[in-house]
Amino acid sequence: MPKISGLPAAILTDITFDDIVPFVDEAGPTTKYMTMALLRTALLVGGASYTVDKVGNGVGTGGTVAQITTKATGVTLSKLSGQITTMSAALASLAYAVFTVTNTLVAAVDTIVVNVASGGTANAYKASVVAVGAGSFAIALQNITAGSLTEAPVINFNVIKGSAT
Repeated sequence: MPKISGLPAAILTDITFDDIVPFVDEAGPTTKYMTMALLRTALLVGGASYTVDKVGNGVGTGGTVAQITTKATGVTLSKLSGQITTMSAALASLAYAVFTVTNTLVAAVDTIVVNVASGGTANAYKASVVAVGAGSFAIALQNITAGSLTEAPVINFNVIKGSAT
């Protein structure tokens, strides 16, 4: 059985090896093989236990939060994934509203993925991450239509844990 290094043995509860996938090494034309593994891990975060299967964040790792006051008002949600309901305030044509999400689980090397989920006119908004730092990230929400909109779009986010080493 292949050795998995770099993970504390205490968090591994189940490992299954599903597929052997060929790939070409960039260093040369030799085809090598990589084993695709399904890791089931039990994580202990903030005193709560979560199970993560496959790619993505599992049940119990998410949460919801709503802005108050304006679309530029920051929110706090310390979860690996979640939904942010923005304030139902006017956003002019092609204008941006930037707000900070305070999240104690985020490190500066993490990747944050966001998308507009619901709550507004279809294809009327674009969400993007404009900054990531230890304990927070910033989202820019843009109205990409020709007119002002007064809606409360819901933004999904997921934290992909990263490493610089």
